[in-house]
Amino acid sequence: MNWYAIRAFAQFQIVWIVAALGAARGLSWPGISAAAVAVGLQAASAKGRNGLLSVAAVGALGLLGESGLAVFGQLHYSAPWPFEMLAPAWIVALWLAYGTTISATRQAIGSWSLPTQSLLGALLGPLSYIAGEKCGALVLADPRWLSLSATALLWATAFPLLLYANGKLKPARNPTFM
Repeated sequence: MNWYAIRAFAQFQIVWIVAALGAARGLSWPGISAAAVAVGLQAASAKGRNGLLSVAAVGALGLLGESGLAVFGQLHYSAPWPFEMLAPAWIVALWLAYGTTISATRQAIGSWSLPTQSLLGALLGPLSYIAGEKCGALVLADPRWLSLSATALLWATAFPLLLYANGKLKPARNPTFM
């Protein structure tokens, strides 16, 4: 793993913490601001426009997936701005920041089989929601097994899809940015 990949992963972890703790206090702007800085730093080091297109695609997928979880009552956000039944701006910003890590992730595990990628998404995705709940950023609905199954399904689908799409948009030779 190179320096740029380490930076992208570290930046994302910082954005995650800022977004979750801000949302726990009913604030969207800390997560949005932190994500904007992370995406901006990555964009400044990007070569070509495909990186920004990839990040936007990740954000769009996050908006759809998270809105689905909210609409079907699987979770409730602590800072639901701007609309109660859609993914809040801070979680979409978090997905955008996550988009800056996909290229490096694909380089690290992109050769793994599709079922393995799906399993990894299904196992690790829900852990992020559990951590977000512990921070106070969201509440998983009861029964918890159903909410966690829904998040697992989202990530079992999204994770390999994002890796695949990233491979189609940009060759793996520059993992600094999608």
